Amino acid sequence: MNLRHAVKQFVPPILVSSWHRLRSNLGVREWEYLPGGWPSPNDLGIKGWDVESIARVQKDKWSKSVNFTQGTGLPEDPRVQHTLLAYAYVLTLTARMKDSVSVLDWGGGLGYYCALGQALIPGVHIEYHCLETPAFCRVGRELLREAVFYENESDCLRRRYDLVLVSGALQYFQEWRQVVQRLGQVFQSYLFITRLPVVSQSGSFVVLQRPYQHGYQTEYPAWFLNRQEFLNSTNATGLQLQREFLLSEKPFVPDAPEQCEYRGYLFGKGSPL
Repeated sequence: MNLRHAVKQFVPPILVSSWHRLRSNLGVREWEYLPGGWPSPNDLGIKGWDVESIARVQKDKWSKSVNFTQGTGLPEDPRVQHTLLAYAYVLTLTARMKDSVSVLDWGGGLGYYCALGQALIPGVHIEYHCLETPAFCRVGRELLREAVFYENESDCLRRRYDLVLVSGALQYFQEWRQVVQRLGQVFQSYLFITRLPVVSQSGSFVVLQRPYQHGYQTEYPAWFLNRQEFLNSTNATGLQLQREFLLSEKPFVPDAPEQCEYRGYLFGKGSPL
């Protein structure tokens, strides 16, 4: 029995949480390269995204995040600003000549992009839909009563949307190609896949993130996708690349074949802009 399993089996949950924080303080790597590829759910004691601690941390940050959308200040982290400016461009492009815009936020957390959108285009009604884990949906329905939260993807794929947004989410799906194919069938104007970690020289590979230092008491695998492999896959589904965005996020993964950079990709169904 390894140390991780021993801690989980014999130590009370409150002490397990303290153990995670202690390990983080002692230098446990947040990122780890997984040369064996995508792990099974039982490998490495991975809990995944559907855990209460993630939703709880995001809820605690909610007021500050929403207040930021109402002010004139800059975010403390320039990486956030680059991400938000890219979304602002995409949303205003989608909303041209419209009184209302329907948005599906695939893996949208508590719905921050809804609050941001309301501030960006105050004269346009945003019909916001969000697919998330049950933990996030419970909190999201409490904070954003005007939004629609889905726990099952089949429920949100029954209709079409002006904009489908996938921000920092596609890489956490093992079968990411199937996700792209399904989402490519439900957007009317644009599909925006952003905060996607890509590499250019090596093939796609898998990493494990342990975000203990952020208050998330969980672990989850993610893809670092080869850029050309990703674009070949989107082309095969009939998506037309409209614009590519270079973002600022560049996590360091020890021993990885290549370090990634985060990018955003705007797809449509017509000629490039």
